[in-house]
Amino acid sequence: MTVQSVMITLRCPGIGVPLSRPTLSLRPQGVDNRRMIRSFSSRSHIHTAHQSEVRCFAHVFAAAAVAASYRCAPGTRLLSSPANNQQLSSTSRLLLSAFSIETTPKSSKSIDNHASLLPPGTCVYVAAIPGTPLEDMVALCAKLQQEGLEAVPHMAARALADEAEVSEWVSLFSGVGVDHVLLLAGDGKKPAGKFTSSMDLLHSGLLHPTMKQIDVVGHPEGSGKIDSPLTHLKEKVDWAAENNVTMDILTQVCFNVSTVSEYCRHLRQQGIPNAIRVGLPGPTRPSTLLRYASACGVGPSIALLANSPAVARGLMAQNEATPNALLSEFSSLVDEDVRGHGALKLHLFSFGGVKSTAAWATRGLAP
Repeated sequence: MTVQSVMITLRCPGIGVPLSRPTLSLRPQGVDNRRMIRSFSSRSHIHTAHQSEVRCFAHVFAAAAVAASYRCAPGTRLLSSPANNQQLSSTSRLLLSAFSIETTPKSSKSIDNHASLLPPGTCVYVAAIPGTPLEDMVALCAKLQQEGLEAVPHMAARALADEAEVSEWVSLFSGVGVDHVLLLAGDGKKPAGKFTSSMDLLHSGLLHPTMKQIDVVGHPEGSGKIDSPLTHLKEKVDWAAENNVTMDILTQVCFNVSTVSEYCRHLRQQGIPNAIRVGLPGPTRPSTLLRYASACGVGPSIALLANSPAVARGLMAQNEATPNALLSEFSSLVDEDVRGHGALKLHLFSFGGVKSTAAWATRGLAP
């Protein structure tokens, strides 16, 4: 009997984390599906079962890889987990209750009023994309503050030339009501001046006490640009404690929730109590994620995207991946060890889709 659709389990070597339940419709035109699946399984670590899950680092990428390998007919639809946020667990909804979101001046240009999309007081992180004029960053932060939201501009140490420029930066943003920043080293290979790391800025004494909260970046998958990232993180956390500064740890976007869970528990074991904002992608087209992965790179989670043309070919522009599956799986891991994970929040990377990301998050909070 010819199988019209199958549920598959994709196991990537060394990962095997369940993230989604996509359905893949196969129309191989004259090929016995069962024989084809068995053959493909032996070559590509695919295992089939009547009730199975896709187990991979990223649900949509896993399904896309299968689609590319099977050469699915045009129009074949890859379905990620249900988009109905009412199915979210109580833990998922609790994590969403204090979510933050990321935007850029360009992404927010078409948004008349962010407060119509987001709950009052939502932290809106404003990314410092290279080439963006500082005045555009300041103007957007001023707008967000006026709308009753909490603007959190990115501050990149390597982009600042000297103490005078840092002082000007702090003055401009504090002048529009900002007292909360995300501090990061920045991607510049060559620093603009004496500041080479976020610790350099903290030690300068120019941020505190004007900035009441100074968040830093966490690297669940490590960092190719920072030696011993955990050591550096502990230095920042210790500085914050000594100076009575609130400091959240915002993780890079990661599609392997098991890795994120282990990272959170490891920080607690190392005596780091700070709230962790777990970075998840908002509802995003796979093609958008591919562009982001190619431009930025986020470690093992997106290695397949950067190195596998088959996956790129398999990404279908009409599909949209939601964070439901990732959030559901992460919540399940939290439920297994609530105390071990400590204080958690969600941070949503919108990849330019601020409206769709905000809509997804607020649906999840609806009674």
